[in-house]
Amino acid sequence: MQGRILKRINYPLPPMILGTANWGEFTDLPEARSQFRTYLQAGGAALNISTTNTPKAVAIAGELLAELTERSSFQIHYDAEKFTNSANFISSITGTINDLGIDHFDLVWFDTDCATIANDEIVAAISRLINTGKVNYFGIRSSSFWKVVHLNDALINAGITPAGLKIAWSLLQRDLTEEEHQAAIDFGISIVAERALGLGLLSGKYRFNTPSDSLLSRGDIQIEKLLTSSNHAKIEAAATAAEGLGISVTELSLAWLLAQKNLTATVINCKNTAQLSQSLQSLKVTLPSQVLEVLTEVANFG
Repeated sequence: MQGRILKRINYPLPPMILGTANWGEFTDLPEARSQFRTYLQAGGAALNISTTNTPKAVAIAGELLAELTERSSFQIHYDAEKFTNSANFISSITGTINDLGIDHFDLVWFDTDCATIANDEIVAAISRLINTGKVNYFGIRSSSFWKVVHLNDALINAGITPAGLKIAWSLLQRDLTEEEHQAAIDFGISIVAERALGLGLLSGKYRFNTPSDSLLSRGDIQIEKLLTSSNHAKIEAAATAAEGLGISVTELSLAWLLAQKNLTATVINCKNTAQLSQSLQSLKVTLPSQVLEVLTEVANFG
């Protein structure tokens, strides 16, 4: 799995990061172990854990991380809770580190309300976590590119370089305008994508029915927001292109995403090993330039 670089900190990431969003609920320990081993065998080297994970999911992740033979070459990322005050922020991160049975996070992504939280408080908390060895790098997880810009100077002045920006990005959704995307490129701010398959809509599993164990069948608000007529047309266009190329919609959607400018990596959350294996196949897919251009026009993020 050929690595890519978070440019500002010159930090390598695998193009595909294994997420744990389904662990503990849809995915039990044996299945999670199968995913983890399949990912490692494919050359994967990063696990993404979220503050929304249940205690059971964290316990599963901790058990699997304890089985690693080479922790020094494996990255553990964390989507932290929104920064509301320094005490809660530090407590959440250090508490999850303890629960996982590890000594530090390699990269933590966080969000905050720049209008109400002073930069000095954010910088002080981040500096403390870095200086105590609890976190190596921090990046912004947000739907607003300008939060990175707002915090940039304060962090740089404290000797901290923001790692980049983590946003929802798929054929169905990109939480950046074209102007913001170009600005990120100009500023050298690398991007990591989450929701790369549109919460499963780009797997093709919803095209003809709704699986009983799916987010949609449970009335998930986030996936319902993506169920627009425009996105339906995008899914059908992707399915048509995938059929013509003899690959799955998942492979096509991820291959398109990984070919986008300034995208360093994407987080993949799978319920089972079969889904993960199909996602990993996208790393072997090179889409024709014409298909890339058409899909980008279909995505229509201008």
